[in-house]
Amino acid sequence: YISVIGSVIVLMGRAPGDIISGALYILLFRPYDIGDRVTISHPGEKADLWSLVVKQIDVVRTHFLTSHGELLLIENHLLRNMSMVNLSRSGPTTMMIRVQTPVVTPKERMTELVDCINQYVSEKEPDWIEVDCLFSST
Repeated sequence: YISVIGSVIVLMGRAPGDIISGALYILLFRPYDIGDRVTISHPGEKADLWSLVVKQIDVVRTHFLTSHGELLLIENHLLRNMSMVNLSRSGPTTMMIRVQTPVVTPKERMTELVDCINQYVSEKEPDWIEVDCLFSST
């Protein structure tokens, strides 16, 4: 029996080791849960894949939903060697939005814009901690 098992392992190549290492990574380290938002990149590089949502976790692969609604499957042994940021387990995120307005925009219109932003944030209070409106000229 040992020779048959050894032959199967040789024929399968690295697959058994990859499956085991990927499964151990997911089971022991639990880098994410279903519903978490993550970014993934190669170590030392900028994240290529932004805003992935974990949809399903299997022993062999993890299913992600991209920001375009596409289903992305990545094998767990590959994820083990990648850099990952779990946005769902991180602290509050900061969103910076640059809005350009003409220099001749009246002060009243700018005040109206800030008031609208503050009203939106107050209506969506669980989603926002605070808002700062900063103005600069170029």
